[in-house]
Amino acid sequence: MPARCSGRKRARGVRGDPRGVGDPRRRRQGAHADGRSGIRVRTVHLNIDLVTGPLAPGQYVGAIAATLGVPLATAGALASFYPLARFPSPDLALSALGTAAIFACNSRKAARLLSPFVPTHAYEFNDENAPQLFLPPVSFPYGSAHASEIQYLFDLRSTVPAPPLAADQRRLSEAMVAYWTNFAKLGTPNWIGTPFWPAYERTADQMQSLVPPQPLVESGFAIDHKCAIWAPAP
Repeated sequence: MPARCSGRKRARGVRGDPRGVGDPRRRRQGAHADGRSGIRVRTVHLNIDLVTGPLAPGQYVGAIAATLGVPLATAGALASFYPLARFPSPDLALSALGTAAIFACNSRKAARLLSPFVPTHAYEFNDENAPQLFLPPVSFPYGSAHASEIQYLFDLRSTVPAPPLAADQRRLSEAMVAYWTNFAKLGTPNWIGTPFWPAYERTADQMQSLVPPQPLVESGFAIDHKCAIWAPAP
């Protein structure tokens, strides 16, 4: 499966590795054999209405309880941090809560635990218009949903009608392929021609926001996802 790279960047294995385990087509994320680490922060939309239809306001607290496996009283308290009045729909409110509680803040915690011991780079995929390749339309936009960034690295077959990447998205794709290739080959995502991606450090608490047309460094991740609630920093 070739990497999406417009013919200029090709994914390659780590030098001296005959199995190609350093190839981003084989190793998509995680710790490398020499201790380098890449942390991915997922943004997901919880597709309850794929099964039961759009979430009604009266179902919101119960959906939180079911999603997180907590009592209704706890779910009600958590709902106060994500009030329905701040979101276009209950589905998007639940999505924001679930993204932070299940994926985002735990990924940040992993980066904080790893970074004192190994060079660590963390990212958040932030293209809210990423094509959805696998699921039918629902009552809310999928946005930068779980696994939607993989199409920016690899040529994937869609199971539902989906548009190709737009020009700005192709620019982001080229930067991402360069990052992944450099990280596998050199131990750092940085090289000539790509926006600088700083290593994660607890004090700076910076991640790379993979946003079209060009990645940016973000510093407000923990506040945006209310990580003080979900995964207090070590």
